[in-house]
Amino acid sequence: MNPLNSSETFTMSTAHHHTPRPSAAASSTLYFIGTGAEATELVQRGLALLSAHMNKVDAFQRKHGADAVSKFRDGHIHALAYECEHEDAISRRPGLRYLDTEATGDTRYQLFTPDPRNQAGKAIAAEAAAIGGFNFSDWLVTALQARRTRPVANPASPTGRGVSVSCAGTVKGQLLLQVPVDPKAPFVGPAWLRQVKQSEYLAAQGL
Repeated sequence: MNPLNSSETFTMSTAHHHTPRPSAAASSTLYFIGTGAEATELVQRGLALLSAHMNKVDAFQRKHGADAVSKFRDGHIHALAYECEHEDAISRRPGLRYLDTEATGDTRYQLFTPDPRNQAGKAIAAEAAAIGGFNFSDWLVTALQARRTRPVANPASPTGRGVSVSCAGTVKGQLLLQVPVDPKAPFVGPAWLRQVKQSEYLAAQGL
């Protein structure tokens, strides 16, 4: 689940997934930078879809009087969030049931999900489902046919294993893409997508 986010209250985590972070397994990852008219057109299409999605989310949030919205990584709505002063003072909200209390900075929020036990809750759930989800990075990766995965070591995982996945974004008009090396499915991008060293990829992000 993404952190609480709202176009009014927070810096939208979804809207700012424009900067893919470098993979820890740099030697098994390919890095690309795209510029020019084709890259710009693709980015603009993705941002237009993101904006349309966020407008729907904002309207949903306002309709239900929420202060923020909690979303899953894929952009689907997870819960409505309401500011609260005391964690133990759980408010009652028609069609919603209390899920948890989270803090963002100095502000505390109570999270509520649609209550499937009544018609009001089912209606709210249907509204959220109709909005769907949108992840800008995933959309770019799909548009570029660059979806790849690769098993990697992850000391933080209980199993010691993890998965590296493709991700993409945009910084200062440039399209950035990183793709795990998959010998069974080599990635070949469009001519305007230039493969670069990790150092140039980081420099493009100001890192």
